[in-house]
Amino acid sequence: MEDVIEIKKPVGIGKRSNYDILTDQPVVAIDKLKTVGEDEFEDIVREWVWGYLIKNNLSGYIDCKKCAGAGDLGRDIIAVLSKDGPKWDNYQCKHYGSKIMPSQIWGEIGKFLYHAFKKRFTMPETYYFVSGLGPGPDLINYVENPEKFKSELIANWDKYCSTKMIKGQAIPLDAGLKSYVEAIDFKLFEFIDPQQLIEEHAKTRYHYSRFGGTMPDRVFSAGVPPEVKDNEITYVNELLEAYTDHKQSSITLDNIKTDGTYGAHFDRQRQSFYLADSLNEFSKDAFPEYTDHFDSIKTEIHSGVVDVCESPHPDGYTRVKMVTQEAKKLQLTSNPLIKFMKLDDREGICHHLISDRKLSWKGTKP
Repeated sequence: MEDVIEIKKPVGIGKRSNYDILTDQPVVAIDKLKTVGEDEFEDIVREWVWGYLIKNNLSGYIDCKKCAGAGDLGRDIIAVLSKDGPKWDNYQCKHYGSKIMPSQIWGEIGKFLYHAFKKRFTMPETYYFVSGLGPGPDLINYVENPEKFKSELIANWDKYCSTKMIKGQAIPLDAGLKSYVEAIDFKLFEFIDPQQLIEEHAKTRYHYSRFGGTMPDRVFSAGVPPEVKDNEITYVNELLEAYTDHKQSSITLDNIKTDGTYGAHFDRQRQSFYLADSLNEFSKDAFPEYTDHFDSIKTEIHSGVVDVCESPHPDGYTRVKMVTQEAKKLQLTSNPLIKFMKLDDREGICHHLISDRKLSWKGTKP
């Protein structure tokens, strides 16, 4: 198969705004499929392939490419099964105001087969028609009767296909091309029912941003590891230094429990750090990768607490408490994650900001 386009993850054409998400303005998904534009429909199909079939290992696909548009040679969404050969499936997205009729797709099939005949790509394992309204009864009958499908394509070549190959040129079904078409098993042509498409799209991270509906449940951390992990070292060291500054004697991981002053506070901060970490993971599972909701809420909290953090405080421990208390008071209004946050997420995000070195418990004293 020729190179068509570099791999691109789905982009958010037509997704709902943050306001729609926050005010819970859902869209009836199956109805939206009937009204979206061609580009958005192709992206919905690609989101389904990426987010459902590939993520859940339901298809054997290892890659997915979108090459819809001028020069696609009759291929909209390419789902790669193997780069050896190569093996692939074609998802042809047809967005009409009615169920697909054979007269609407003869030209697409003819163009596709012509370019395969010219060895511009190998034939796919399966060629799927995907549309918002699904196939009409005639197309269903043809798909169920592959030989009839083939003979009708050949019979309709001159009327619907010949002028679809190359602009300004008619391509006759000559002996060589006809022999190639006749050798193809038309069982490769199938269709995806729109109800299947939308129900399975609803199980992807892309669905809520595009259609609304029911969000996946937020899964909270099973617990805090007994030992400090590598991803905690920066904020834990800053906490220990803050305790030391307050105590005026060294507080370490070895003595924090026996000291008796800071152990309970330290445990709460670790719990809040992991709680915020679970919010980050939830954001990754529930929203598309082209969104940045967790980073955005970190930025918003940083803006709300940085002045408090940089103000003079008697010691680092006091600074920790003043900043985390301020974080819990902030009015956060524009981020979809606020619908799913707990109060201690805000405290945990402060420690994530410490890990990012956007905040520090070191600072000036009065």
